[in-house]
Amino acid sequence: MYGTFTTFRYPAITYASTAPLNSTAYNGTRMFTSNNLSTSFELGMGASFTDQGALVYQPYFWDYGPTSRYNPIGDVLFKPDDRLHSFMGMPHCTGCTTWDVFYDFNMIGTTQAGDTPTAHHVSTGWTLDGELANVSFPQTQNRIQYLDGNNTFQRFSIKDLTIRAPEGNCSPGADPKYCFRFTTGANVSPARTVISWDVSKDVVTPPRLSPRTAPTTTTTGAPSPVATRGYFNGVDQAQLSQCMHTAPDQCLTTVPGLSRCLQQRKACNSDGLDALHAREPVTRTAPMTVDQA
Repeated sequence: MYGTFTTFRYPAITYASTAPLNSTAYNGTRMFTSNNLSTSFELGMGASFTDQGALVYQPYFWDYGPTSRYNPIGDVLFKPDDRLHSFMGMPHCTGCTTWDVFYDFNMIGTTQAGDTPTAHHVSTGWTLDGELANVSFPQTQNRIQYLDGNNTFQRFSIKDLTIRAPEGNCSPGADPKYCFRFTTGANVSPARTVISWDVSKDVVTPPRLSPRTAPTTTTTGAPSPVATRGYFNGVDQAQLSQCMHTAPDQCLTTVPGLSRCLQQRKACNSDGLDALHAREPVTRTAPMTVDQA
């Protein structure tokens, strides 16, 4: 594998208790760029609370190279925008061990050097850092593809998929602090390729005498497309806007000029230019991956 491409909507994340300032929920795709999994980069969205108790959503890319660097992308959102967002990593050059990263089809930056120009392992899904029991979110659908040796994005075969969904202790009388459960599943095409990796999480309570029903999850509805007129760096912005609201994973083949624009490392989405504002990377301790689903 030479790159990754993931699209998903930001979900409405809720907590069952007061705002936990030390907790962040990450939905990301991580590509490992060494055979021993020591270097990698991750693209996705994180949701956390500010010091004032407001829940904010922040797109990011996390660079696990010689140093661990967390790079916020653009400004925070104070609520989900009900739009599909895309995250992409492509080789900086032929044979390079660095990758250019893109958010909504605009280049954001370049990773530190990995050990190899290819990857044999990619993970996608949720990592919960901090309070696991109290967080809940409706179903997210991570549509993930990989870049093959012919410079074409492909879906993964179901036979190459390994599922990991850790669970806490929810037995009768257990401590609610350590009771958590994910609902997971792969959306598979008739050709046995993975369309999306689907995850939701309810707040569950260990039963005292009999099981209690967890809250029903909901999914966000499809947004109304917003048209952008004209061309920008050779890309038909009206078609790009339409595609990003319906099927971002198909945009490279359906939107005139987009593939060439990305190859030239230009900004390709005029509506997403705000995310290009420079943000200083910060050193941050990585969350424990054992909680990833």
